[in-house]
Amino acid sequence: MAKRGSVHSVKSTKGSSSLHSRGAKTRSASSHSEKQIRGKHENSVSISVEKARGTPINWATVDATPEADIERHAREDGTRTPSDRQWRQMIKEGRVKLVAPGQVDVRAIRTKLKLSQSEFAARFGFTTAAVRQWEQGRRYPHGPARVLLTIIEREPNAVRRALEPASSS
Repeated sequence: MAKRGSVHSVKSTKGSSSLHSRGAKTRSASSHSEKQIRGKHENSVSISVEKARGTPINWATVDATPEADIERHAREDGTRTPSDRQWRQMIKEGRVKLVAPGQVDVRAIRTKLKLSQSEFAARFGFTTAAVRQWEQGRRYPHGPARVLLTIIEREPNAVRRALEPASSS
């Protein structure tokens, strides 16, 4: 196994970039996955995100974690989520890009789930008339309905779990 060169953080007038210590003049391919860690000293050290995490992510546990626990963990970690005003500012500055979901084929989603129009509408909170008009092409879902349909298409069980009544413990 070949030994990889060490990576150092280099400050420039345009910010910092990671360069291989072999004298490379361009960013390394792995520099995108590096995280700056500041210790007690003034110097900073670049390490990979995998090394920073230390352990692999168990996505089943993440998916099963209730939203209230996630919010509590964020408070304990000191993680701050941007406010609506901050999101709008980041969009305006071009730091965040809004991506609207593409067109959805409601009939394909419904038939994949093996539901009638009325069953599909009742399960996901749509009206039967809206589902019928979307499928016949007289109207097209937009806004939150299109987002929900995209999520239903990709993760129908997540939507089902989210819409189930909370069980009392």
